[in-house]
Amino acid sequence: MGSELTRKEKIEKQEQLINKIMWLPVFIILGIVPLIMRILIISPKDEKVIDVLNSAEVVDIYSNFKATAIIVLCAIMLVMLFLLFDKQKIKIDSTIKYYLLGGGLFIGVSLIATLLSKYPHTSWWGMPDRAEGFVVIACYLFIMGYTLYIFKTYRDYNNIIGVLSFLVIISTIIGAFQYFGHDLFMEVDFFKNLLLTEEAKELGINLTSSIESGKVFGTMFHYNYMGSFGAMVVPLFGILTLFLKNGRYKILCGIMLLCSMFLLFGSTSRAGLIGFACSTLVGICIFAKKIIKKWKIVLSIMIIFIAVLFGFDFITKGTIFSRVPTLMNDILGFFGSSDENFDYKDYIQIRDITHEDQKEKIVLQTGTLVLSHINGGFYFEDEQGSKVDYVQDSTGTYVTDDVRFKDITFKNAIVPVSEGQSSPDVISMSVNGLRVFYFMASTNDGVVLCDPIPLQVIELEEPETVGFKGKERLGSARGYIWSRSIPMMKDTLLVGHGPDTYALEFPQEDYLGKWWAYDTPNMIVDKAHNLYLAIAINQGGLALLGFLIMIGAYMIQSFKLYALKTDYEANEIRGIAVTLAIVGYLGAGIFNDSIISVAPVFWILLGTGMAVNYYVNQDRKQAEKKINKVIQLKRS
Repeated sequence: MGSELTRKEKIEKQEQLINKIMWLPVFIILGIVPLIMRILIISPKDEKVIDVLNSAEVVDIYSNFKATAIIVLCAIMLVMLFLLFDKQKIKIDSTIKYYLLGGGLFIGVSLIATLLSKYPHTSWWGMPDRAEGFVVIACYLFIMGYTLYIFKTYRDYNNIIGVLSFLVIISTIIGAFQYFGHDLFMEVDFFKNLLLTEEAKELGINLTSSIESGKVFGTMFHYNYMGSFGAMVVPLFGILTLFLKNGRYKILCGIMLLCSMFLLFGSTSRAGLIGFACSTLVGICIFAKKIIKKWKIVLSIMIIFIAVLFGFDFITKGTIFSRVPTLMNDILGFFGSSDENFDYKDYIQIRDITHEDQKEKIVLQTGTLVLSHINGGFYFEDEQGSKVDYVQDSTGTYVTDDVRFKDITFKNAIVPVSEGQSSPDVISMSVNGLRVFYFMASTNDGVVLCDPIPLQVIELEEPETVGFKGKERLGSARGYIWSRSIPMMKDTLLVGHGPDTYALEFPQEDYLGKWWAYDTPNMIVDKAHNLYLAIAINQGGLALLGFLIMIGAYMIQSFKLYALKTDYEANEIRGIAVTLAIVGYLGAGIFNDSIISVAPVFWILLGTGMAVNYYVNQDRKQAEKKINKVIQLKRS
């Protein structure tokens, strides 16, 4: 008997050890990978990338080393699955079949889009400084499935929360320095050396801080993405703090809630606030009966929460709520009616640039300036053919006293050309000191509008637009981006252009539209600022359908399990907490894209939520069986 117990104990200890080893890569991806920052100089392989980014080299800090770590860890996880796979651990029910259907459609169509893409390297490995190509997207889905597979007990949930708490604490420490205008990675040699690779040191790359006092982004690339992270962790720790009964656990989660609130509101991300609002609304729907029953307690909690927020705002001298007014204005603007007669060209200095008779005609609000190249020099005249006198000042800038064109200046420009190629005459044009366009003297075509890097002829583009007329500037120019992105979906209803290729297909030559939206025509639009649009354009409409099937199945099951109850078990509270975290991320996704600094946290929590729902559902079925058995015994 004793030897049997010993053998059983040994087997249990061995299983526990194997379980810990299998969880280790997930914990590293969740708690360590989002913190990785290190310089990598990338030479894009697809020519279109160089064209769009106007650079043959890109300095990446936040993305590619994270991607490498994720790929390596997923490879390790795959090996462990191969060696330790146990069919008895597979979780299958009707909802999980929908996960498989949605996930299979999502990744299958993404693979087809990658194989068919005009940009093979970018589709496989992602854009420089983003790194969300097919390989990483496949890793995301694998991480979700792996988490669902190895999740066995609610103790695993506590471990995930513990690792996530570590990430929140470290992000809070880094964010607190950022909030007060200090960049640890610039000011402390230890952290600075973590960033600088030997290659970066040899090239003499000088790091410059991107810190904006009063804004928190931690190691997550941008404060908007810290907003997506905050939109997950605030509802997660908020629900655990409010409803779990273990006093020690409640206190720890409460501390994490305060840190999470600092990250969310300190980020000043309006997308994060939208995500938090979405999770709050869903939470109210789930807890509606409990809220009505305990309305006095709920009211007290709301007052305390508001008091804490205003306390934060007072301490930080108003920065916590600094972007709330603009958020409200944007919301009202988005839902307001559009002015169909609005023409953005009425609000920028240049209305059009056309090429005719080897000349460039620059149509301004005050007249038309015609640019030609005569006797080895640029010549200026108006639309009637009268000369416009431009003379060089002491800085070499061509200026004029002509009142019609006094805001327009020109300067000779030196642009890089291929080895053995002669450099043509190139002149840059500025409006009120803002450099906006370049013109090149071509042997065959006369003066043409050009892009200096790489040197090539370009034309202004007026792409098809849908909606947001006169609202292009709303949401930090999201109105502009979406109005040009929605028509792009006509070509990707089934299969997209390839993962992470959005910037390569966006009409970047819409210079005048960008000028109106961004106050400069030189902006590179590299993301859709919408998770769902990005999937539809990059991977395809069918991939988006697969993603929505997967998410929809999870949300429907969550509502069936948790909504409109008056009392909840601890495990149900855990499931609700993760559900609201997922809603927070998806809500922020209306205004934010996927980013490698935050997405792995979402996919791990999604796998966790799926597993918790599965076990809560199984527990409920077991309880129902016991009740039915008791009823049958009583009847017999």
